[in-house]
Amino acid sequence: MKEVSNTRRLAFWGEIAQTYGYKDIDQAGRRCDLVFTSWHDLIEDFVTLMATLRLPGSHRAWGPMEKKKYAKKRIAVPLSVSDEALGLAIRDALSRCEASGRQKINTPSK
Repeated sequence: MKEVSNTRRLAFWGEIAQTYGYKDIDQAGRRCDLVFTSWHDLIEDFVTLMATLRLPGSHRAWGPMEKKKYAKKRIAVPLSVSDEALGLAIRDALSRCEASGRQKINTPSK
């Protein structure tokens, strides 16, 4: 399953890089907003989506020690939601992402 998932992930990022004119998938990943996820399927019945702070060359999510301070950056979604509802939650989480400094949000470099 990991191999199939990795193949699909690389294909997705390859399409993003080609569509938006990035030279490779690493450059696309550094310039796009990301949402991190976490879940414990044996303990909880929801997934937590965490908006990220985009830094030059990397991304950062607000960790467990900052849960209360950055509560608006985290969205809990039940695992049983429809694909459409999950997609809307991910869009909401992406809208909460931040970029430091004067970066162009989700645009290819010129």
